[in-house]
Amino acid sequence: MARSSLKTQFGPDYDRIRDFKGRFRVALRQVLSRYQTARIELDDRGMTARTSPPPVGKRLFSLLKLPV
Repeated sequence: MARSSLKTQFGPDYDRIRDFKGRFRVALRQVLSRYQTARIELDDRGMTARTSPPPVGKRLFSLLKLPV
C-alpha cells in the first residue's frame, strides 16, 4: 500500500504527507509496543501487514449445564 493510500485511509485531515508520516509512525510504535507479534513492515513505498498471530490468546471456558 503506497503512502498516499495510507494517508487516505488513516489521515485524510493532514494537508501534507510529511505531517501525516511522522504522526503515523508514532501511533504505529504505540500499537507495536502492545502487539509485539504483529508482522508489519514499513519502507519507502508504504506499509505491508502480514498475517500475524492474534494479539489476545485463546481462553478456555466451560458452559454450565442448567437443570431443565
